[in-house]
Amino acid sequence: APVKYLTICENSGRSYGDRAINFSFAIALNRLKVLHLIDVDITKLHLTQELTPNLTELYIRNLPRECDFKVEVSALEDIRIEHFSPENESFIKNMLQTATNLVKFE
Repeated sequence: APVKYLTICENSGRSYGDRAINFSFAIALNRLKVLHLIDVDITKLHLTQELTPNLTELYIRNLPRECDFKVEVSALEDIRIEHFSPENESFIKNMLQTATNLVKFE
């Protein structure tokens, strides 16, 4: 069955920065509508028109500063970001310019 809702949460009891999970997220999930990434030590997060064209909700919390972050999806309506200070903050401008259906940004 196609994935429409996905939550990935590192819940190992370790303190932030001492994570066992380390992965990239840049895969085609054409039907994905909702993605929540919580306390995950991710090295690469790419969400684009080609990979996740139907993504409408994105919630991220505690991504590492070094994360290669590219979010450019026009369908996004709700974006919530907590505790993420990337090395290059230009991604926010690109993300907001691309999210033409945006209703809520926190």
